[in-house]
Amino acid sequence: MLVVDGYGSHYTGQRIHGYPSWMHFTYYSYRGQYPDGAPLPYGPNATHQSVDILARRLADQINDLHKRTGAPIGVIAHSEGTVVFRAYLREHRDPPVDTVVLLSPLVRPVRIYYPPRSTDSWGVGLGWEVRLLAMLSRWQTGSTVSADEPFVRSILAAGPYFRNRMLCPVQGIRIVAFLPTASAAAVPPAGHLSNVPVVEIRTVHGALTDHGALRDTILATLTGGPLPTQDLTSYELVQGAAAGWQAPSLPLAYVPTWRSNQSPDAPLTNTRACDPP
Repeated sequence: MLVVDGYGSHYTGQRIHGYPSWMHFTYYSYRGQYPDGAPLPYGPNATHQSVDILARRLADQINDLHKRTGAPIGVIAHSEGTVVFRAYLREHRDPPVDTVVLLSPLVRPVRIYYPPRSTDSWGVGLGWEVRLLAMLSRWQTGSTVSADEPFVRSILAAGPYFRNRMLCPVQGIRIVAFLPTASAAAVPPAGHLSNVPVVEIRTVHGALTDHGALRDTILATLTGGPLPTQDLTSYELVQGAAAGWQAPSLPLAYVPTWRSNQSPDAPLTNTRACDPP
């Protein structure tokens, strides 16, 4: 099993506990691998790189694990890790992966756009607002987040893909999304939510791999077992309650770099942007 952790995470050799001893977990490294295939240690800043670079490193690690084990790979991706995995799928249509657990996935990201610095385009004012918020975050928390870091710019550049396809099925891969109820406040109710099985978890956005109440469900997902009945009542209630302060999704046609994309504008049209599974 390959664990792809989220934004601001780190890896120093830690392990996942609470699962059967026959399940072997390996962490994906945002920095890459040693020559023997072991993941390199990394710190939070490593998660700020371009998603394209991170997806290539994920491909290398998945291929290496597949060659060494001779078996399909199971993936547990969390938060930013779900974006990296989806970017990986964009370039690898027949991956050696059979099961994916999406923990706290970014359900409908990139609903806004702002141009790079010194560029006159749609969203200039918004860009400076986001930069101010990032500066306040650095001041308050000591983080190194930046509104113009490579990770942010790379997902903005591929906005239509990520905002339409995060919860799309993939032929031959069992994908299950675990959605924290609190994260519904960041997902407008318009548009189709998911084309993959969803499990609502009454908690906040965060790492869930060691969440005791979830282990059985995650284990069932990884081993092909049955899942709980899907009930998104609480999630949808939070979506509706938070809808009043949500900024509307920016139409794809308003952004020059998105305009040529032929994807349906799923958040605005209630269409399902996924290809047939």
